[in-house]
Amino acid sequence: MLYWMRTTGVAMQNEIKDGVFFGAVIQGQYTTIQLPPAVSPALSGLPRRTSTFKGRGRELREMSANLRPSTLQNEAVISVTGMAGVGKTELALQVAHSVLSETDWFPGGVLFIDLFGYDTERRIEPREALGSLLNSLGLPPEIIPDETQDRARMYRSVLQSYAEHGKRILVIVDNADSADQASYLIPSDDINAALITSRHTLSIDAEIYDLDVLKPESAVDVIQTVIRRYRGARDARVEREPAETLRVAELCGFLPLALQIAAALLADSSTRPIKSLADELADTLSRLDTLAREERAVRAAFDLSYRSLPKDQARLFRLLPINAGPDVSSEAASRLGGLKLRDTGRILESLNRAHLVEVGQEWGRWRLHDLLRIYATEKGIAIEKEDGRDQAVRRLVDYYSDTSESADWILRDRASKAECQRFRDRRGEPLEWFRVEEDNLLAASRLAESEGLFQSAYYISMHLGLYLDVRRRVVDAVEVASTALRAARRAENIDWQARSLNHLGLALSTVRRFGDAILPLTEGVKFARMAGNRETECDILIALGTALSRVNGPAAGITPLKRALTLGRAIGNPLHVGTALTNLGNVYRESGRLVEAAKAYGESIRYHRLSGDRRKEASGHSGLAVAFSQLGNFDTSLPHFEKAIEMYKSVGDQHGLAVTLMNLGSTYTAMTDLNKARNILHQARVCYRESHDPHGEGVTLLNLSFLERDAGNQKQSRAYFEMAQELFRAE
Repeated sequence: MLYWMRTTGVAMQNEIKDGVFFGAVIQGQYTTIQLPPAVSPALSGLPRRTSTFKGRGRELREMSANLRPSTLQNEAVISVTGMAGVGKTELALQVAHSVLSETDWFPGGVLFIDLFGYDTERRIEPREALGSLLNSLGLPPEIIPDETQDRARMYRSVLQSYAEHGKRILVIVDNADSADQASYLIPSDDINAALITSRHTLSIDAEIYDLDVLKPESAVDVIQTVIRRYRGARDARVEREPAETLRVAELCGFLPLALQIAAALLADSSTRPIKSLADELADTLSRLDTLAREERAVRAAFDLSYRSLPKDQARLFRLLPINAGPDVSSEAASRLGGLKLRDTGRILESLNRAHLVEVGQEWGRWRLHDLLRIYATEKGIAIEKEDGRDQAVRRLVDYYSDTSESADWILRDRASKAECQRFRDRRGEPLEWFRVEEDNLLAASRLAESEGLFQSAYYISMHLGLYLDVRRRVVDAVEVASTALRAARRAENIDWQARSLNHLGLALSTVRRFGDAILPLTEGVKFARMAGNRETECDILIALGTALSRVNGPAAGITPLKRALTLGRAIGNPLHVGTALTNLGNVYRESGRLVEAAKAYGESIRYHRLSGDRRKEASGHSGLAVAFSQLGNFDTSLPHFEKAIEMYKSVGDQHGLAVTLMNLGSTYTAMTDLNKARNILHQARVCYRESHDPHGEGVTLLNLSFLERDAGNQKQSRAYFEMAQELFRAE
């Protein structure tokens, strides 16, 4: 549109109509001004959105609402961040299409630009991006300044002019790799709005939407929607194979890009079973190869993020999968990388901002998405010598071995005060540290074994023993004992074999496989004698006595337990003497020899006080309380129950507490105080459940059943009895 200005006499008159005008007015006798046209209110330059979008309803609603014009603060800048393939661009497009088609909030339309921030060949610098956007706003190339700063001023001036003329614009800046690349393109007029997507968390004064992977149900919905989009609503494969569909989603890590590719592979053939793709994806060595179709590939998306990493970040990223547990602490990562803790924290935070690692359940712990773990492993193996991968493995397993040893010693009350304080200053209480690191320790023991580091494999497994016993992690206890035994045999160490055979026998007894426990314990006694290790021999004889008493009756355990007691006295170890006496008290009590049992328990308490093992002392008080209760001496038994409960709570032994509470409940039942008995038995049931002992919970339910029967509550008694039987059947 042309506009004329003409002088008449000494006066000059300017008249401009329609359009949007900004900048200085040029005056002259004959001047023609070409004004920039308004951006079309249609979806100008906006890429197509997918019809298979699922699982982001909350973000879509919130982001759309946040773009609404406001009389108080009209500017809206939203940053959408997340790992490669998580669906950042798609969400931005869905929001843009929604607000542009369903509202009148952006009469000026939309500007969209892909900065290709992570693609070194196609990356668009701010100067080039500003030139492109100014062209889209209607400015001819000849009036666009050359310098970046000048272009930025003109760009913001033009946007403000449109906004002031009621033509508010939505700017979408896609794939920015840094605040520097994106910040020039963000409006500064408090009226227009911007959506920025990036794999990094950018410092651009924006509201951040950090996208996670999809929930399982949404991931399955994506697969079904894509298949039906291309194969029609009659394709019922997802309904026929729901479990396999979920398995495909899980193997894709619930990542939208991977899900879209997997679903497209299934849609390529209407007869392909979903199970066939699930089986193909189950192979971690080829999973990333499978997740590729035409121009779309998960590996290619990850490549763009990886290539932009500085060397120190790339190296640690490649080493992180060596830690095969679900997450890794900053301290473990620092040992893995051979770095200072402070430097490691800085690198991990940078990788987190790049969405290549995620924060774990708490700050200071980090995890990798499953597909990124496979990708990082590939990259690490390709240059393992350059990264010093073998040395990294050794440093990691040494860290877990050394730290688990300290935690184990504290649990056993064998560490010095200085050692206890050093541990707690850095890692908290040992039980909590074991709880958090349990999966990492199990993985580290397997890693050490596979790498031929048998000493570390043995020690990590052995240090886990007491913790797993306290927490009743019975299946894991058998696994680590087996790992320790394999490592000991491979190392041809007789003493280690004796200790690990004891460890295995105890673990098998814990899962009530007493018959299976007898053979390794018997073999363990032989190896302990060969090694000349009388303390280990004493330990094994105690465990063997318990196993034999369970298989062949209480009397069968008396002989090995008396041998253990004699050996313990000979070597002068109060812990062994006390433990042998406690277990001897158990078999005496189960044989009906209650007076002898009470004497053994009472003596065991004295020795456990000398050893300083509060957990073992608690077991002595608990046994003595039961013996007195069965003798009918309730007034004497109750203080010992109270002492045992107090001590078990103080050491965090939930299972020992459960056993004591159940026996206390039975005592109150015998005293006919049914209300108190009922309350305590319910507490015991909760403790058994929390300590993962269904057998103990079943026995408690039987006691509740008998209590309710005696109280005349037949219906409730029957219900408890059936619940107990169900638990016993599930063992």
